[in-house]
Amino acid sequence: MNRCIACYRCVRYYKDYADGTDLGVYGAHDNVYFGRPEDGTLESEFSGNLVEICPTGVFTDKTHSERYNRKWDMQFAPSICQQCSIGCNISPGERYGELRRIENRYNGTVNHYFLCDRGRFGYGYVNLKDRPRQPVQRRGDDFITLNAEQAMQGAADILRQSKKVIGIGSPRASVESNFALRELVGEENFYTGIAHGEQERLQLALKVLREGGIYTPALREIESYDAVLVLGEDVTQTGARVALAVRQAVKGKAREMAAAQKVADWQIAAILNIGQRAKHPLFVTNVDDTRLDDIAAWTYRAPVEDQARLGFAIAHALDNSAPAVDGIEPELQSKIDVIVQALAGAKKPLIISGTNAGSLEVIQAAANVAKALKGRGADVGITMVARSVNSMGLALWAVDRLKKR
Repeated sequence: MNRCIACYRCVRYYKDYADGTDLGVYGAHDNVYFGRPEDGTLESEFSGNLVEICPTGVFTDKTHSERYNRKWDMQFAPSICQQCSIGCNISPGERYGELRRIENRYNGTVNHYFLCDRGRFGYGYVNLKDRPRQPVQRRGDDFITLNAEQAMQGAADILRQSKKVIGIGSPRASVESNFALRELVGEENFYTGIAHGEQERLQLALKVLREGGIYTPALREIESYDAVLVLGEDVTQTGARVALAVRQAVKGKAREMAAAQKVADWQIAAILNIGQRAKHPLFVTNVDDTRLDDIAAWTYRAPVEDQARLGFAIAHALDNSAPAVDGIEPELQSKIDVIVQALAGAKKPLIISGTNAGSLEVIQAAANVAKALKGRGADVGITMVARSVNSMGLALWAVDRLKKR
């Protein structure tokens, strides 16, 4: 049964908003078809939103269809996505003790109406049959199942009899869980579960955000910036919802041109016609191709060290008091000049970096660029992307004291 009413909401979202290329509308005589030109999976990282955008249910959630039940038979609760560090608002739905689906939960300053596919479909591990669901104690070669009371009493006995106890936290656990573990074992015996190098990068990122005096925009605000430099992060993979916001920021140039002609923001066809592919500048550095390369004004693929050098060189070009970089090739210097001109000429430039490049220098370079732009009077913003859902929350208060032992 085809329930499509030809409302065009799917292609307007997929092509005009998410910049997808493999879904369109095709017609022959009095027949209209919405879909891919050939069989296959939709390629956009945000295709799952079609499930909620379609008003008649033509697009379905396949992960939910495997264990389908009506919406009124499920129990939903407000929650936060745990698949990355962005913090999108979600509504997970449960039935008979199983997580059946994830739906978007509107938040005007964060994810708005949309999720990434990782957040929407990446919950399958919760329902794994071999996932431990009851306390188990090893006795010799056997594993004995315990009830809650036995498990708590047994754990208490072991802790009382032990001379040295450590607690291993996790950046995927809540602040409350990590804090309770630290209180149980003591601050000196608490390990964050984060590698020492990543701890250092998180602390530097926090220092930049706390003491740098640079504004950190909410996810929704990213769409309002008119020049973006992504330094060392493949944000589509590490914080996909940020990438979708960056796509809207780049398209802001065409919207500004259309607004000057008094064209309403929802008239996308007219906006595209007026804009004629005009874009706000986006510059991306990474060790390999990224999914934002298709809208970038320039991409720089190089080792992490060279990306940091590029960032420091941009900062010095913006502010002579910033550390200088020697040995920049003339061809690269010409690109630096283009980036500097674009960032300096923007009203609201945005710098995006994070810990996923594995480099303190990249983070510091991003901070230097933001500081240099602020010194020039720009309304600059900076965004740092971490590795796990609660990396920043854990780094805010937990110090790894076991690394010295």
